[in-house]
Parts: sequence; structure tokens; C-alpha cells
Amino acid sequence: MDWNYVKSFLAVVDAGSLEKAAERLNVSNTTVFRHIHALEKETGTRLFERIKGRYSLTDAGEEMLPPRKANPE
Repeated sequence: MDWNYVKSFLAVVDAGSLEKAAERLNVSNTTVFRHIHALEKETGTRLFERIKGRYSLTDAGEEMLPPRKANPE
């Protein structure tokens, strides 16, 4: 798995849109789109639902996220 694909995936998750992710990564929208497409092809599943320019994780996309640490109370 290409590290750039993972960086683009996480940037889209964080930003919620391809355009904002591309700005944060200082690359073109096309580059981020290609990275996401390649990652989806590699995993064999859709990682995002795309609705009106917003990207929301599918269940498979949620499974791709690194585990989150619980906040100590």
C-alpha cells in the first residue's frame, strides 16, 4: 500500500472534501482523487460515499482508520 494513498485517505477523512484535502496536502484535486481511487481498487471496496462534494466514510472506510485511543477520564 502506497503511503501517499494513505495520507490522501486520512486528509479526506479529516477535511471532509477532496478539495480541502488537496489544499492541505499541497497537491491537485486530481492527485487526491487518483490516490483514493487506487486505494479503493487495492482494497476492493468503496471507502467513501460521495454526496454533493462531501466525502463520508463507508463502513469499510471506517475499518481502514487507525484505532483511536480512549481519552482518560
